[in-house]
Amino acid sequence: QNDILELKDGSICISGIGRVFIYKNNEWKIYERPKLPFPSNRLRLFQTSKEKLWVIGLSNDVWRIDLSDKKWSTYTD
Repeated sequence: QNDILELKDGSICISGIGRVFIYKNNEWKIYERPKLPFPSNRLRLFQTSKEKLWVIGLSNDVWRIDLSDKKWSTYTD
C-alpha cells in the first residue's frame, strides 16, 4: 500500500517500497535506496504546518525532507 500526499505548494508525493516519488515543477524525482537510508518496506508520508515532509518507516525510522533547500535529516534512537 502506498501513501499519496498533495503538499501545500501543489507538489505530489507518492511513497512506495523503500522509495518516495515527488512531482514538482512538471518533473518527477525519485528518492530511494541505496542512496538514502530508507528501509525496504512501506513508507508513510506526513507534511507539517511548516511545510516539511516527514517520511516514516514501519520500523519507526523517521526522516525529514526539506524540499526548499534539499536537505535530509535522519533521527535515530
